[in-house]
Amino acid sequence: MSDSVLRFIPLGGVGTFGMNCAILEWDGGFLVIDAGIKIPQGNFPGVDLFLPDFTFILENKDRLRGVVLTHGHDDHIGALPFLLSRVDVPVYGTAFTLALLRERMANGRGGTQGGTCDLRQILFQSPFGLDDLEIEALRVDHSVPDSACIIFRTPAGAVVHSGDFRMGRSAGCPTPSATWEGLRRLGEEGVLALICDSTNAEQPGVTPSEEEVDSTLRDLMRRAHGRVLVATFGSHIQRMSTVIGAASAAGRKVVLEGRRVIRNFTIARDMGYISPPRGAVVGAETLSPSEAGRAVYLMTGTQGEPFSALSRVARGEHAGLKVREGDTVILSSRIIPGNELSIGQIIDDLLRLGAEVHYRDQPRVHVSGHGCAEEIRTMISLTAPEHFVPVHGDYRNLVACGRLAREAGLAPDSIHVLDPGQILEMSPGGVRLAGSVDCGRFLVDGEMITSLADPLLVQRRRMAREGLVVVVVALPRRGGRAAEPAVHSIGVGVGLAGEELDLEAARTARRIINQWREGTSSITEVKEELTSAVRGVYRRALDKRPTVLPVILEE
Repeated sequence: MSDSVLRFIPLGGVGTFGMNCAILEWDGGFLVIDAGIKIPQGNFPGVDLFLPDFTFILENKDRLRGVVLTHGHDDHIGALPFLLSRVDVPVYGTAFTLALLRERMANGRGGTQGGTCDLRQILFQSPFGLDDLEIEALRVDHSVPDSACIIFRTPAGAVVHSGDFRMGRSAGCPTPSATWEGLRRLGEEGVLALICDSTNAEQPGVTPSEEEVDSTLRDLMRRAHGRVLVATFGSHIQRMSTVIGAASAAGRKVVLEGRRVIRNFTIARDMGYISPPRGAVVGAETLSPSEAGRAVYLMTGTQGEPFSALSRVARGEHAGLKVREGDTVILSSRIIPGNELSIGQIIDDLLRLGAEVHYRDQPRVHVSGHGCAEEIRTMISLTAPEHFVPVHGDYRNLVACGRLAREAGLAPDSIHVLDPGQILEMSPGGVRLAGSVDCGRFLVDGEMITSLADPLLVQRRRMAREGLVVVVVALPRRGGRAAEPAVHSIGVGVGLAGEELDLEAARTARRIINQWREGTSSITEVKEELTSAVRGVYRRALDKRPTVLPVILEE
């Protein structure tokens, strides 16, 4: 590959929300842009997280020059502890992004401690060199501080990665005019490609401002008779500040619930990104009876995460907080596609407990951290790219974002909607699809990391659907007397009917053992015959094919 050729390869974040991760490759090296996680939805029993497939990175790690981060949300940095336990490269990010990463690496999984990693802070509007690239971060407004649009000046041309952005009409952390002026100048100089956030491409207009949420929360807290529980993303520092300000205006104390919320609040306060009034945030144990009855509890759980504070409260399993009649619960976030069922269950449970629950746009308890269609058009207009690559969304979001680029005047063949692993090869002379790399997703189950193609999930799904039968038999010496087989089924039959089937399966197992005593079958053949015959008992009676686990004891 010559110096004037560049490759962009998304490993995640296209065709799905989450697992944002991409490769920018040039002659002699490549960078990783973000490395996020995805929370599983659907039939993935026992799976905690999804990770991007790092196979390409690990197989070529001698050419990996570093990782560049756009911002500190888990869907952009959550997979880094797993990657950094396998590669030793510098990680570039803004101050708050690196602070969140340090916290995650110190307290999360992946096998890497934060002190062993080379974390390098990026200063906004301060370009730095990496091999023959120049990299610059421009501040953009998003729902976490220090979010960045990244410019990569390469021998092939300038590539702009928008990161997650909105136009920044909020007072909390607006996008400075210097960012838009920098992008405009870059557009005049020439931009080879714009890699663009497509999350809200289907939404017309512009994203409402945080001030609308502030007004709504102040009104709800003023009118609420009892306690108020507000759930939001643990890294949404701007929303934390809004909640605390609204609570103070209503004369209410704020209690932080959950380790993630407490840690992120502490980081943001210590770094000066949030400045609560003195005495506004307190521990639950310090509240007087009158304060406790009007307290505001700030927590996570807006996406139905089973072990989040809100989920435990809704199930009645939270040790220190029980919802009662007259309480108000506010879900201050968007519903990520795929999470509707689990979130709906939480809302139903809270309503059954007597709470008043607010979770929709009216009243406006949430505004998005992503720009809508008009803001994406503005980004395209400023950068005037030769080529356009939508990222960060389901396939329909990518297509909608591409449509906006077409409406802005880009030619259809300059708009590239990619699948994970596809290679987009860019040069001043043109752009083409140059094949693909192996790409899927890895799952995290406790301390285990394995491929989604691993038979583990197939086995778990089968056991969940069909049940499990354990057959314990003792093989005597040839001609000797065999002990009675024991059969235990789990999740197969029900009540007395299930017990009768277990007894029939035990009789079947005994018949096979008796045949073994009189024949020449090997132990392996006995296991196969036991598995087939015992499964047949349940298949004929229940049309189920349970997993059969034969345990053979030899005398």
